[in-house]
Amino acid sequence: MSLLKSFIRLYSKSSKSATTKSSFNKLKLEKALNFLQNDSKFNFNTITEDEKSNYVNDFTQILSSGLENKEQTSNVKHHFNQSLLGLNHLLQNNTSTTKKTTPLVKPSQCNFDELSHLIKNVENSDQLLHIFDDLVHNNSLNSRNLKLILWNKNPINLDHILNKIEFINNNNNQYDKLLILVFLKASSIKSYKIVNQLFKNYMDNWINLRNNGELSPFLERALYQSLKQSGLKLNDLLPMFEFTSTQYLLLIESLPFDIKTWITTNYYLENSSNFTKNQHIFIKTLLFLVNKVKFNQNTKPLITKLLKISISNKIHKESVNDEQTLTIQKHRFHHDLTNLLQDLHNNNNDLELLKIMEMLNEDNNEIQQPILRFV
Repeated sequence: MSLLKSFIRLYSKSSKSATTKSSFNKLKLEKALNFLQNDSKFNFNTITEDEKSNYVNDFTQILSSGLENKEQTSNVKHHFNQSLLGLNHLLQNNTSTTKKTTPLVKPSQCNFDELSHLIKNVENSDQLLHIFDDLVHNNSLNSRNLKLILWNKNPINLDHILNKIEFINNNNNQYDKLLILVFLKASSIKSYKIVNQLFKNYMDNWINLRNNGELSPFLERALYQSLKQSGLKLNDLLPMFEFTSTQYLLLIESLPFDIKTWITTNYYLENSSNFTKNQHIFIKTLLFLVNKVKFNQNTKPLITKLLKISISNKIHKESVNDEQTLTIQKHRFHHDLTNLLQDLHNNNNDLELLKIMEMLNEDNNEIQQPILRFV
């Protein structure tokens, strides 16, 4: 509390000395200061975004009075936002009610496995938000733990997520990257107000990050899935993306049921020689399974299994330049896919399936037994 009182005293002084320089409404200032009081009814959960913005702007104008440089004023606003988050975090009451909804372990001090266990076992949305707030406040939020939070069994307030997430450090475009996951979550629950807001404000940034190779495979897949779930027509958006064979495989893995569309695009038709044998086998197997889903819904789990085989063995990373190099991932891909196709063949004598199995067997016969190089 001494920190807050010092801040208010300094602020009051500043206000008195600046009366000849500014004409801020006294009631406005008192209301803004009250936002920081421990017994105030205002906090990040109860005020609206517009109110919070007004309070921050009022403080920013006073703190930056006398600054002629707009960049300096912008910096003051950023630092004040950071301070505001810290003060609210420090002034949270530790009442018995709060303790009931707050995990005893400090989330930001957990390793990923511990944090994953903590998030999985939360009892309610309040505990989930507490974990999120702690990660944000301690600069520990990343795409892996945000995914666990957003797809937890307990519903989460996306407005709260958006309000708080703006306080994270945006080094390496971390802020823009995390918003891809919020976009995906909003799309999946049909929160179109947030979808439209994020698409309008960040789509250009996401496309640039993706085309510059700055998105992880996980986030790139999430971006494709978001665009599909939000109801946008991907055929209209694809021309904005630049593709490599790796990125095209990520697109196919992200939206497997659109495989017919992907293999008829100009990129695939004109660059099929840039895909490895394993990648071609994966695409043909996926196409076969997707066609079968129309007649047999029991095929869907096999598609999920095929995607896991492809993703876990990083088939998207294969290159024709090192196709002859045997790796543990390639060996495992052949083994797992052979088992999947064999199980499928036991119940299906389809000619197309036999052709795929022949391709895989030919590839297997080319594999000798050298020492596997782990990568």
